[in-house]
Amino acid sequence: MQEIRTHIDANGRILIPHSIRKAWDIKSGDVFVIRTFDNEMRIINLKQAIVNAQNLIQEYIPDNVSLTEELFTMRREEVNKEMEK
Repeated sequence: MQEIRTHIDANGRILIPHSIRKAWDIKSGDVFVIRTFDNEMRIINLKQAIVNAQNLIQEYIPDNVSLTEELFTMRREEVNKEMEK
């Protein structure tokens, strides 16, 4: 684990040192998620946060199931029910 001191400016922005931005390929405009717990803050790249969420959900989806196809099927059933009314 690397520890670097930084500061928050008058506008509430946290300075990420150049060495970290370069090592992680962080560019202006990149989006991050800040998670807080137990008086700590964790800053995660949005793309990585999405991958983490997908991996977490994937554990509960059988290999032969397509959530997209299930959603389409559910929507078709709802449309059919509406048309029957």
